[in-house]
Amino acid sequence: MTDSSRRSAEHADGGKPPAAEDKPKTRQSVGYRCPPTEHQWPPGYCPNPAGRPRKRNEHVKTPSLPTEFEHRILEEAKRVIGEVNGLPVTNLDRAWLKLKAKANDRPELFRLVLQIYRDALKSEQAFREHAATEFLAYKEHWGPIFERARLLGRPPPQVFPDPNDIVIYPDLSFKFLGPVTKAEARDWAFFKKGRGIFFMIAQEIIDGAGHFYPVEEGYARWSKVRRQYYRVNRHLPDTFKRKYPAKFPTFKPPELCPWDGEDASECLCRASNRT
Repeated sequence: MTDSSRRSAEHADGGKPPAAEDKPKTRQSVGYRCPPTEHQWPPGYCPNPAGRPRKRNEHVKTPSLPTEFEHRILEEAKRVIGEVNGLPVTNLDRAWLKLKAKANDRPELFRLVLQIYRDALKSEQAFREHAATEFLAYKEHWGPIFERARLLGRPPPQVFPDPNDIVIYPDLSFKFLGPVTKAEARDWAFFKKGRGIFFMIAQEIIDGAGHFYPVEEGYARWSKVRRQYYRVNRHLPDTFKRKYPAKFPTFKPPELCPWDGEDASECLCRASNRT
């Protein structure tokens, strides 16, 4: 068939090629997007019913710690300057009352001061909300792990801070009762070890007073160790001393036997020999 006769046939049939040239579409190979028939999903099956996860917005700015300027502004705003009806009045309250007063001749100044206070408070509140959310997630994840280790008598994970050492208050402020970093935990372990050495030396001096040297000399030795201990102890962090409170051993020598200042065992031996 020539080209002219083929074109005339297509025009005669409405622009469609002859039916004899239509061929059924059959799969000739297996490859990309053409899995074997036995591995195809059945009709109506959905491999991911939850759908595609939402794309995280990477442009959301994480609240940061208030700057030094904002920190000073907050201190000034919250500073108590007096009392009214037994209630404390801060600089923030004073600026608000001045702005509301009808006799105020400089409203723009106090409006600017209030705006500065409000921006600093907003930054602090955003940081507290973000920190509280992160701390709650941290406690929810590590809390059961630490509790399980304590119940089984095993050492806790070397993760800091300890979930029980994070305290979150109703106003979303927080406080740490223990070490926050691994380096700080090493320092605290060194402090505990050093304090234990001081206590051990003091206790040995107390036990030997009256046996190996006079009580007055033992008291002088104990006093010297005690002074050295408190000279070092005042430089330790307050959080460490609150979490691990300890009292220096009291100078109380063991009771002596009424016979020649001997201890009880020697007294019993002498008594048995005399009988």
